[in-house]
Amino acid sequence: MTTKKILLNGQWVNGEDSIVEIRSPYNDELIAKVSHASKQQMEEALEIASNSFKRVKELPTHLISNALLTIRNYIKDNSERFTKTLA
Repeated sequence: MTTKKILLNGQWVNGEDSIVEIRSPYNDELIAKVSHASKQQMEEALEIASNSFKRVKELPTHLISNALLTIRNYIKDNSERFTKTLA
């Protein structure tokens, strides 16, 4: 089983901290292994998010609205997949 990576600045990378096993609460079956971000990776992610927010808030409202509608439609169109993932 491969270890799931973290998304950092648009790239999938290995977390530099521990690896955690995710198990089913129903039968204790191993579902996934997930790498945790290190403190440095967390700080980098927060800095990236902060800088991104500063850029996004300067965008015209109609562009933000269009982006949110696109996200909403994606979630709506894939709601069954999301439900199965969360179940």
